Amino acid sequence: MAVIGNIRDLTLVDLFQIVQLGRRTCVLTVDDERGVWYRTYFADGFVIYADSNKRYAPLGEDLVNADAITRDQLKAALAEYEASGADRPRFGTFLLYRGVIDRETLVEFIQHKIKIKLFDMFLIEDGTFTYELAPYRLDEDITVSISVTEIVMESTKRVDDYKRLGKRIPSVDLVVRKETRPWAELLRGDYEFSGMEKEVLGLADKGLTIREMAKALNIDDQLHLLRIVNGFLNLGLVRLGMPEPAFD
Repeated sequence: MAVIGNIRDLTLVDLFQIVQLGRRTCVLTVDDERGVWYRTYFADGFVIYADSNKRYAPLGEDLVNADAITRDQLKAALAEYEASGADRPRFGTFLLYRGVIDRETLVEFIQHKIKIKLFDMFLIEDGTFTYELAPYRLDEDITVSISVTEIVMESTKRVDDYKRLGKRIPSVDLVVRKETRPWAELLRGDYEFSGMEKEVLGLADKGLTIREMAKALNIDDQLHLLRIVNGFLNLGLVRLGMPEPAFD
């Protein structure tokens, strides 16, 4: 039997804690007002999987963005994977079998992907939920188990960070543009850019909004991108502006 309600009446924190305290094996689906849904799978009160109809970057892109593998390694692995036939395992398991990554790295990135989906779900302020106590079987090669307490604490902190950054960056539909003064003058000393920071700066002044940057860079963690942009604002390297009007 399914229980249906609104997250304004029973929050996601409440729902997750009910599952944890009752050590429930269940499925929780949350739908927002835009038609995006998130589905969380629990076993004995632990999160084991999360799914959504929102587009997220493939595992390979996550590995490249985190410098866990190179772009060339990804291209070679994808070519071999596509040629390996219909009975091939999931791509992450394929990388594990080929020695491109180890099991610890694969589990870490699977957990990270699950958390990102749940973090996005916790940003929903108005939506409906469906809670079902139901046995199920996941078609996954590698399974994980994540503490509900860990999810709730990290999600709550991230929601607070979004609100704080929202005062400085009120919309992800603003364009990031480089400042015109020489960077040496703006930096006032040495500064080491990470690989992702270099990519973000490379996209500045191309007329892209922050939302479009995230898509171009295959970044699922939009909060990470907002933190980078906020850091550049603090350094005086960029400014925010409205998109150029479109003409037919």
